[in-house]
Amino acid sequence: MAECLWCKRSGFFLSLSKDHLCKGCVPVVLLEVSQRSRVINESAQLIENSKNLDTRLSRCDVILSNARCLLKYEEHGIGGMQPRPSDLISNCLARKDRILNEVLQGELQNLISVTSAETSSKGTLTKLTKLLLRVQGYKGNASDPEALAPIEKQVRETMHATQLAIMLDGARKAEFKQQKKKALDGYYEALYFLRHDDIDDALQTDQIATISEKIRSLGGEVEPRQDTQDAHLPPD
Repeated sequence: MAECLWCKRSGFFLSLSKDHLCKGCVPVVLLEVSQRSRVINESAQLIENSKNLDTRLSRCDVILSNARCLLKYEEHGIGGMQPRPSDLISNCLARKDRILNEVLQGELQNLISVTSAETSSKGTLTKLTKLLLRVQGYKGNASDPEALAPIEKQVRETMHATQLAIMLDGARKAEFKQQKKKALDGYYEALYFLRHDDIDDALQTDQIATISEKIRSLGGEVEPRQDTQDAHLPPD
């Protein structure tokens, strides 16, 4: 016995379309599918062509909203929609995360490239801080809570390297000017920063031994197993 997949009307003489819909449901279902599919396709084009991150993300949300409205037809077994709403939803969620990572990663790389000659610049640190806030602000847009964790970690590590560069630059300038106490203070500050902040292990390994040796060469003292608060300048 024939049965409409949408309204569930049934009967031996009920006429159904190729999608197994009765005459009353065909125009209703096809109209909604057509309208929402048009919006989905337009949004997909904007995602491809727009350079504005917020526009691209909002259009992903438009696609998700319309695909979720079409999902009820797929759940009733009504075919003919390509891609299927369920596939469209999963693909679009993953796409949002890719867009976020690609754009934010591009911003970080561009910042590093533009400021590579100014690694000790406080202006660079300010820009990195703004980028970190931007990454954190977009966490709510990601489908996976951990999707932006790698880029956030990379921005933090770049910030740490920049902060250390600023400290070391100040210490070196003081050393060049033969301002011994100021230079030692600067190196101690850098050592304290490395030992007490949540610093990447690679940065610690590369720098702690070098800075400790520099302190000793200037007459300062560093106990390897103690925090820098226990390191002290030699008596005047």
